[in-house]
Amino acid sequence: MKKLSFILLFAFCSAFVFGQMLFPDAGPVFRDDVLPRVDISIDPTSLDAIYEEPWSYVEHQARFTFNNGDFEISLDEVGFRLRGNTSRYSQKKSFKISFNTFKPGQDFFGLEKMNLNGEHNDPSLMRSKLAWDICRELGVPASRSNHVLLYINDIFWGVYINVEQVDEEFVDLRYGNKNGNLYKCLWPADLVYRGTDPDDYRFSSGDRRAYDLRTNQERDDYSDLAFFIDVLNNTPLPERSAELEKVFNIDSYIYAIVMDVFTGNWDGPLYNKNNFYLYKNTATGKFEYIPFDLDNTFGIDWFGVSWAHRDVYNWSPSGESRPLYEKIMEVPEYRQKYTEVFRSFLESYVDSGFLKNNALRMRGMISQYISDDPFYSGSYGWDFNDFEQSFTNSLSASHVPIGLLQYISMRSESALYQLDPMSVEQGKNGVSESRFYPNPATDHIRFIGNLPESVSLFTMDGKKIRQWHSPIQADLYLNQDLNPGAYLLRQVFSTGSTKTEILILN
Repeated sequence: MKKLSFILLFAFCSAFVFGQMLFPDAGPVFRDDVLPRVDISIDPTSLDAIYEEPWSYVEHQARFTFNNGDFEISLDEVGFRLRGNTSRYSQKKSFKISFNTFKPGQDFFGLEKMNLNGEHNDPSLMRSKLAWDICRELGVPASRSNHVLLYINDIFWGVYINVEQVDEEFVDLRYGNKNGNLYKCLWPADLVYRGTDPDDYRFSSGDRRAYDLRTNQERDDYSDLAFFIDVLNNTPLPERSAELEKVFNIDSYIYAIVMDVFTGNWDGPLYNKNNFYLYKNTATGKFEYIPFDLDNTFGIDWFGVSWAHRDVYNWSPSGESRPLYEKIMEVPEYRQKYTEVFRSFLESYVDSGFLKNNALRMRGMISQYISDDPFYSGSYGWDFNDFEQSFTNSLSASHVPIGLLQYISMRSESALYQLDPMSVEQGKNGVSESRFYPNPATDHIRFIGNLPESVSLFTMDGKKIRQWHSPIQADLYLNQDLNPGAYLLRQVFSTGSTKTEILILN
């Protein structure tokens, strides 16, 4: 993988202010270089009850065993139940394990809960895992995750994704405190201004609050959330950045926007006003954004929208307000940073092949278990061939209109064309000289800025092998017979100045 660009490296350096460790290592529970085995031993009657009442939150007592190849640990009297939303009615369900329900104080390597997600709508079984990995690469504090093999009563239940619970332990590990308000924000949590009264934000949707306070519940004080929403929605543009940065970690959130837009996470706050947490960090006095539930990504679609081509600056649904996206993108300095972070991410993680290689690595780890996964076929009749095809092709299920790797390529390509032009350097006579991207490239490059009069391509030992003359177009198409490797690209400008850079071809 290419070296981290400065802007992404800065995200990691910023993670250690105020004594905070925003990116704890995988530890023994979330290692993703192995496939841990999770065993649940439970009374068959209790297991039947779980499946007969899919919307029940009753926890049934079970025995838990975890083996990652280096050790095996068992815990008695853990709670076991279903979790999730639509997965409760799917054939492949998702589960929550609670280590402290029946034994207060019991934990598993500091964790009180474990989420095992069946990923029933994703034929690749890895979209959410890739999205969680992107969060880490971008410097967005988010859940750790890995694939595991689940067995219930010694019967193979399938390949699952183990996703870290966002709770008091989560925020304490990352921010060094857990006494702030932690809100779980679910549909319709649009962060639209409803008034200054904190009661205005205690409204419910169904049987739960849209902004569900998960800590400090006895106080039930929503005044901090009401104030944040007021600042976000009502601060005039000239003062917005100064006032917003007093109450919100905007730097971290801009990286999260890049993650959402690149992965096509329509089920988050930007599009579906859903699935995120806000934590009032008492060390800084600011709200922290924490993503949640990233399975509807990388082209999974229920709306007939091409998420791989959606405008990176016009991402929220038309006719509806999404202030957490729109109010931020209206600030020129935030839009510029978003652009720089997005482009840097594409160059460092997509163009380099890192993201694709990570997906192929995970495919190699789990592929041998797909055929034996008793619930993989689910509601769509998928088989091992569908698993293989899902990386490069659409499937017959209408919500999978594009392969995983196809999506990555298309989203990267379209984003590069949509992103605002980069700032350009000044030549010797004060004339702006062009830059080009992507680099590494495949079949073409695009120039931004004052176009050169001519372009020449040399081998690294100085032999000229291609030359293009005026008029040079913004898109320069390279011949297909060029071998992958490093070349020298020389631009000659109308001022007489020249510029030579290394071009990498994949």
